[in-house]
Amino acid sequence: MMGNYSREQLQITLSSRDFSVEGVTGKIRFGELGDRLLLDKDKSVLVQVKPNVKSGKYQFVIREESN
Repeated sequence: MMGNYSREQLQITLSSRDFSVEGVTGKIRFGELGDRLLLDKDKSVLVQVKPNVKSGKYQFVIREESN
């Protein structure tokens, strides 16, 4: 289904059990509550909360590993 999605249709699509999309870091899936599911259970993600200048709200920024 292509075209415009309502918020409800988008939420239903993203939370369906068979939805996934290939992203830069691997497959992306979302749980029923809207949380992103990490497929690599042993991998932790460190995030930093930063203000978003454009929206005036806060956003989570994934911190890169430093070696």
